[in-house]
Amino acid sequence: MERDVSNHEYPLAADEQERIAKLRAYDVFNNEHDPAFARLTELVKLFFDIPIVTITFMDERTQYLRAPHGLQGTCTTSREVAICNYTVLSNDVFMVPDLAKDSRFIHNSLISQSPNLRFYAGAPILLYEDNKVYRLGSLCLMDTQPNHTFDDKQAELLTKFAAMAADALELQKSQRLAKRDSKMKSKFLANMSHEIRTPMNGIVGMIEMLDDTELNLEQKSYIDSMKISTEHLLAIINGILDLSKVESGKMTLDSVPMDLSVLCNEVVDLFAVRAQQRGLSLSCRYPSELSPYVQGDPVRLKQVLSNLVNNAIKFTRKGGSVSINIHATPHCDNTQCSYLGCREMTLCIEVADTGVGIKPKALENIFEAYNQADNSVYRLDGGTGLGLSVCKSLVTLMGGHIWVTSVVGEGSVFKVLLPIPILKESQYKAWQCSHEMEHQPVLTDKSGHILLAEDDNVNAMVAKKVLHNSGHRVTHVTDGQSAIEEFSAKPECFDIILMDHHMPIMDGIQATTKLRELYDPTELPPIIALTANAMDGEREKYLQAGMQDYCTKPFKKEKLATLVQYWLVQKP
Repeated sequence: MERDVSNHEYPLAADEQERIAKLRAYDVFNNEHDPAFARLTELVKLFFDIPIVTITFMDERTQYLRAPHGLQGTCTTSREVAICNYTVLSNDVFMVPDLAKDSRFIHNSLISQSPNLRFYAGAPILLYEDNKVYRLGSLCLMDTQPNHTFDDKQAELLTKFAAMAADALELQKSQRLAKRDSKMKSKFLANMSHEIRTPMNGIVGMIEMLDDTELNLEQKSYIDSMKISTEHLLAIINGILDLSKVESGKMTLDSVPMDLSVLCNEVVDLFAVRAQQRGLSLSCRYPSELSPYVQGDPVRLKQVLSNLVNNAIKFTRKGGSVSINIHATPHCDNTQCSYLGCREMTLCIEVADTGVGIKPKALENIFEAYNQADNSVYRLDGGTGLGLSVCKSLVTLMGGHIWVTSVVGEGSVFKVLLPIPILKESQYKAWQCSHEMEHQPVLTDKSGHILLAEDDNVNAMVAKKVLHNSGHRVTHVTDGQSAIEEFSAKPECFDIILMDHHMPIMDGIQATTKLRELYDPTELPPIIALTANAMDGEREKYLQAGMQDYCTKPFKKEKLATLVQYWLVQKP
């Protein structure tokens, strides 16, 4: 039964309901540990040399004591005994030198019983919002002895400390809203990734199927152009997704031995044709005295280099040059290295070009997401402004630094400092030998009966074509419930289940969970997720549900065929 707030033995502020509503928006009605409040009450206790200090907030029934000192673990009291009821009535400090001699409090259990309070001074925590002042709570000083020496100067200082509590409240709210917005953005981007990747898979698959038919030269050129366009669109989608992963803290890095010189040359090979088409020279310089073996994340490092080289080629005109240069930091002649903490770094990687250069004003925000240094150039060459932001995020995640120097009309040099361990050849070879068996190719060709659960007709057509061309039989259903029914009708017939994640009636994870409830997991064939979800952590989610692997859309026909073949060979 709700207490009638009009029937009370303590005063209520005129804006009581608004005050409580505002506090709920700030999410303070709890006893969770708050580092900012804890530091503040500790500081106040030391400053005033008083035994009891706390921050209080009150709803209709309860007073919450935040970061209390000297109250032996008390975290809440009833609203009826809260002395702070009087503090939130005005903007001034409320002070009672001896509570036991004040008629308002002589029957209060906090005075007549433990902790037997005698002195109280409370400053209201004021929030200025919506052109109004809200007295949200109190910063309180209390003692079990009377105090007749608390003066106006001390009251003024207590008010300033209360203002710090208000600042902490606003900061906490801003941080909470930022986290919420970040989660919402990540969820939105993940959903958009799924919604875009699903039709993209159909487009890529249909183009590959068309490419396998008899075409004349003109038709072949159209198909090649379509492939380039789809790859460009997919690169944009992946850029948005990578940025979302980093911002949401879901990006993880590997740490494995790799040959950096090989990786750099792979990047050169990747862009060699494009550079040649634009009339550019593209090269890599790796000093012979520097060990090429390092430990880090080869996929993400290659992504950084590829983005930088791609940008350099994009903004360099015919007859120019683009180069990748590697230095050990002790021999690096970059003047900014010492400023950036070069002693902790091991490698300096430069991507230099003789392109159009970047205007000084644009350099200030060059690594910001969605920023484009020169919109007119981007309109000519394409781009979203995400590539350099992703580079910055990845390099920072690796513990490194990235910056750029540029002269308009002469070119730009992007420099990356990384604290990655440099290995000896013997260390790299030992690791390589220990991992050779894990990467043996599947040589045996086996055919099987595949149960395909996919609700999108185009994607189903693509998957069936790939599987049929690989010699497999395919039974197609359009939802998870139908997959369970089809498998239950003849469980011994199916060698692999390909399960789309998002389907009507019952999704792929629900269907997998249900199959594992109905059957001994050892009796089930391998279940592979077909998914347009590409966020980090998706693989773990599918494995926890009982699936054996997953394939991200849009998939190349070779990737799906190889994955199915692998699990057919692994199947007992």
